[in-house]
Amino acid sequence: MNTDTLVDELLINEEALEEVFHHYFDELCRFLGYYTRDVQLIEDCLQDVFVKLWEDRDQIHIFHVKTYLYRAARNRVLNALRNEGTRTAHLERWFKEEMNRQEAEECINREEFSHIYREAIGRLPEKCKIVYYSCKEQQKTY
Repeated sequence: MNTDTLVDELLINEEALEEVFHHYFDELCRFLGYYTRDVQLIEDCLQDVFVKLWEDRDQIHIFHVKTYLYRAARNRVLNALRNEGTRTAHLERWFKEEMNRQEAEECINREEFSHIYREAIGRLPEKCKIVYYSCKEQQKTY
């Protein structure tokens, strides 16, 4: 594979891109394996790199295909790992907040609260009870 003609062909020819893909794919997978063992993430990142290479072929100036691919693949997987770390941190924080909220709800004895609530309403004067029930139970205005 002659790299000088390959760079020129890569910019116009889909078959050349496919040849580059098949030539470097396994090599790039092993390289990205140093950053993560997630095979699906590695393959997704490599696919993104090659799609971006094809879509931006008019704007990209490549002197060495191998160097470009290794650098682009490494950057893509590092960005994905960083984003995954951020997502995981948000999920962990949400989970802790949700657990705290559930624990707070479990601390309240609903039966005891209901009993105290009914007793408090029972001690109200008769006119206050009527107003309270009209407002709270029947959703009426004062």
